[in-house]
Amino acid sequence: MKLDHLEGLEPAERNNAEILRTVVILVVVMIIGGWLIIQQYIKHADEQHPDRPPISAEIKQNFSFINQDGKVVSIDDLVGKVWFTSPIALSQLDERNVSLEVMQRLAKDYADNDKVMFVSISVEGEDLGMTQAKLKAAADQLNIDSSKWWIITSKNTTDMHKYGKNQLRQGFVEKVKAADASEKWTFPDMVTMVDSERHIRQQYAFDDALIAQSSAEDIVAANPEKAKIDGADYYLKAIELLESRLRKNLDYVLNESQPGKLANDETKQ
Repeated sequence: MKLDHLEGLEPAERNNAEILRTVVILVVVMIIGGWLIIQQYIKHADEQHPDRPPISAEIKQNFSFINQDGKVVSIDDLVGKVWFTSPIALSQLDERNVSLEVMQRLAKDYADNDKVMFVSISVEGEDLGMTQAKLKAAADQLNIDSSKWWIITSKNTTDMHKYGKNQLRQGFVEKVKAADASEKWTFPDMVTMVDSERHIRQQYAFDDALIAQSSAEDIVAANPEKAKIDGADYYLKAIELLESRLRKNLDYVLNESQPGKLANDETKQ
């Protein structure tokens, strides 16, 4: 069958630049939309319990590690502490890690509080060449005191990743090919807060905050008038706002007599 009405037509020219631009726009919209959904969820939680950070999970299993001093430490050793944890790639310390920056600021501001601890879990175990000497070198580089902050690893990388995902809810850690064909570690740039009884009291996705803030900054750079839009600071200060919330929640948890109950409360909220 001859399709006369198609005669003389030519295939549309593929505009790769325009396609790429459309994809980038869609990705940015999805990321900012995701950030907005997360913030709406937090707002809803605030309306239910305006002050209390929710208990999202409980760490039910112990796990042993080696810290930068070569000492065997475990999650059980942290009972009674309020602690923060996030993954760390010691081979990629030159890359920005917002969670690490936030934890460094917290460690400085809460240096005199013996109840607060910090834990950075290496994404590489001893079976992948991580050693106590490398942990110590990183701790020295970051000016970390082992009495307040552990940099830790374990013998088996796979088991350590499973524990981080299933117990600490830190998400997936994996190695991927970079643009230059080299391999690099990817993992959520996220801080998890754990209370004195091993309850996870929210997680703080600074990777989402960074993407939302960077995207907003790019938009404002191209069109400065956008900065005047009502609610623009919600995105332009995404990292600062998330850290502020984390600090507020930390102060609340430090004053609890038990999870969800302030020291001067008579009833559990």
